[in-house]
Order: sequence, then structure tokens, then C-alpha cells
Amino acid sequence: MKKIQFLLTLVLIFSIFSCNNNVSSSTTSKEVTSSENFTQEELFDRWNKAKKYTINYNDEYTSSFNVEIYKDNVLMDKNDTYQTYNDGMTLIEKSSYILDNDKLELYKYSKEATKIVDDNGKQRIKYYNEQGDSKNKETKGEYITLSKAKEMNYYNPTSFLEGLNIEGDNYNQFITILKTSFIEIDEKNISVSFDKNNEMVNLNIIIKHEYVDDSINDQGYLKSNEEGTMVISSKDNKIVETKYDYNIKINYENEENNYKVNHISHGNINYNFDEEKYNKISVETETTLYNDKEEIRYYVGDFAFVYPQKFEYNEIFTANDGIEYLSNHENFIIKEKQEDVSSYISLYLDKEMTKPFTSMTLLDELTLYIKFNMPSDKSLVICAIDNNTYFDIANIYLLNVGDNFNPKNRYPYTQILSIDGKEVDNNSSLDFVVNDNTIHTVIFDGY
Repeated sequence: MKKIQFLLTLVLIFSIFSCNNNVSSSTTSKEVTSSENFTQEELFDRWNKAKKYTINYNDEYTSSFNVEIYKDNVLMDKNDTYQTYNDGMTLIEKSSYILDNDKLELYKYSKEATKIVDDNGKQRIKYYNEQGDSKNKETKGEYITLSKAKEMNYYNPTSFLEGLNIEGDNYNQFITILKTSFIEIDEKNISVSFDKNNEMVNLNIIIKHEYVDDSINDQGYLKSNEEGTMVISSKDNKIVETKYDYNIKINYENEENNYKVNHISHGNINYNFDEEKYNKISVETETTLYNDKEEIRYYVGDFAFVYPQKFEYNEIFTANDGIEYLSNHENFIIKEKQEDVSSYISLYLDKEMTKPFTSMTLLDELTLYIKFNMPSDKSLVICAIDNNTYFDIANIYLLNVGDNFNPKNRYPYTQILSIDGKEVDNNSSLDFVVNDNTIHTVIFDGY
């Protein structure tokens, strides 16, 4: 039997951070003082309400996570992670320490930040990256888009509950699903309970497990004994703290070879931005790269144009900018001869074409929908690829009314699924005449 899923199911919270991202603390829980006034079902209801709030939370926060790893009670490794975040503006600090000559030494650290700065009179978002150790430091700077800055939403409150987003609105269902999620562990070795310490309502999980670890090939190895405790605490209807203590004893025929490993972790969540600390950081670098063009994505109904337009962040983007890009793009509308198609295109902010797009200062990614306004003597055939869950535009062909269109000649090695919404037989002739300025659609199989 391999070392099981205690780390996989219960401790996904730990594993998110422990790969060079983590930190340390004690996990001794407080004395239970007031649980006797509540049933387990009542405490679950309170805790579950907090869990749901945290899982659905998507706003500013400050989080920290600490991990310590001991071998035979000697601290071998320590990792600290901190993040404060608010709508793309963030500060992330990480540090890792290892035992060296009986002393815990800084192995490496990193600092990342995003901040709005002035660049010759223009507001830009600067990404700052600092990497180093006890002797060296390297810094890099780059101007980025807001959408890219928002991707740095790493250690958000929801991430602390990854692996524990169990569907179950009542106590019994939750306990059953939670216990059965631990693969290869007998349920009698899993204890799940709720308690209340003053204002904190806690979920407590304790696991004891004995097994033979197939990944250990040492001579004389006998078995492994593991014991793990996790406490996930809520306060004011929010998850605010996680504590985790995982012990494993490796047993050999020669008891002198036995050893113990202990992982201790402690996480804290604050639902506010640490403005004071954030304001103190400097993002100055000798040079700064420019990589701050936002993307404009275009759709014709459900069909996506796979070549998004890039445009300067914090500049005014107009409908004419988008129409010019589309009408001149070689992979958008295929024309037999040079022809200005810009008057055929209108742009909208919504798929239903009720909100015409005119202009805006581009501060984030933008999605626009295309409406075609064809003259009476022109028509379009949209050829799209069905990728099972989404559609991509392969090409759009501009035709004169009266022209014949043969999709098999255009795509001889691709299965055609439908023409104008009707399923077709690929063994028959599928060419058709464009009789008016109606827009036609041909769907191909993407597989």
C-alpha cells in the first residue's frame, strides 16, 4: 500500500503552499470551553455557513501560511508565505530556510508586487520581482496589464479550503462524504468532530493509519505509522484559520534505524487588504520591460475569432480601432479581391446586440460581439470548428449573391456536421448557391 491520501484529500491545503511557498507555526488547539451548549449538528451548520462564504469570496484579503518540517524533533525546513491582494494590486513574500551545520539558514526568498506607477505622465501597472538568498539579490520590472495582475490572486481564502469543498448541506451527509474521501483508510481510524472555543467554531479531523509504504525500499523496512490532525476554524461566519499537524513514524527491523517526520502548518486569513504594509514597498528597478497590452476578443454569436487584438493598456480604444483590425486581418474575412469590408461590421458589448460599442479607456480584457450588415448583393459564409464545448471561426468567406459555395473543396479532409443548422450527409454533394445576402454557417468537426 502506498502512502495515502491524507496529504491528498485532507491536506491539499498544506500541499498548495508547501512547494517552496510555505511557513511555520504551532498547531496546539485551544481548550474547548463552550461546545457543551451546542449539538454537533448546530456547530456544523455554523461552520458550514462560514465555509460557503469563504468558498464564494472574491474580494480583498491578506493571508499567511507557515510550514515547519521536523525529523526526530529537529527542525529541518521552514517556509513562510504572505500575500495581500486587492483587485490586481498585490504583495507576495516567500522565504525558505533549511538546516545547515546545525543552524537554520535562509535558503532563498522572493518578493512579488504589482503597483500603479507613473511612467512619463502615464499610469501603468508595474510588476516587481525580487529573488535572492542570504548573499545575492536579483530584481526585475515589467509593465503588465490589469488582467495579468489579477492572475496573481494565488493565496486567496478559497485556496485554503481546496480539497474540502464537500457537497453536503446536512451534518450526516458531510461526515459520510468526508470520511469516505480518505482512500484506503478504515473509517474507524478517522475522527471528525466540531467544537466551539469562545467565538471560534472548529472542524477537527484526526486520522491514525498503519501501512506498508511501497515507495520505501530500505533494507529492513517494516511499516509506517501516521497520525494527522487538522483544525479548520471559523469566526464571524468566515473561515479564518487552519492548523495541521502530521506525524509519520518509519519502522525498521533494527529499531535504531527508526525515525519520525513531523509537518506542522498554520494558515491565517484576514478579509482586508494590508494597505499599510503594501504602501511601504518600492518597485523601483533599473530597467522596466513593456508588456502591457490588453487583449480584445471577438465573437460572432458563439463563434470565437481565434486572433485576439492587442491594444495599449490605459489608452482609449474605439470601435473604429476594432473594425479596422478585423477588416484588414488576413484570417478574418477571405475576399477574392481587395475590397473594403469595414462598413459591413458593427461591434457590440453583448451577445444580444443591444449595447453598441463606441469607445472606452482600456483597463482590462474586453470581449466584443460582431454584427454583420451586408449590402443586398453580398453575403458571408462563416466556417466554424466544433470543439465539443466551444466553437472557433476557421474562416469567413465574402461572396457575391448568386455565387456557388462548395465546403468540401475548401476543407476536403474535414467532416462537415451541419449547414445553416441542419445536419448533412458527407457522402452527398454539399455545395449550395448563395441566393441573397443571408449569412450562412458551415460547422466542421474539430475532432
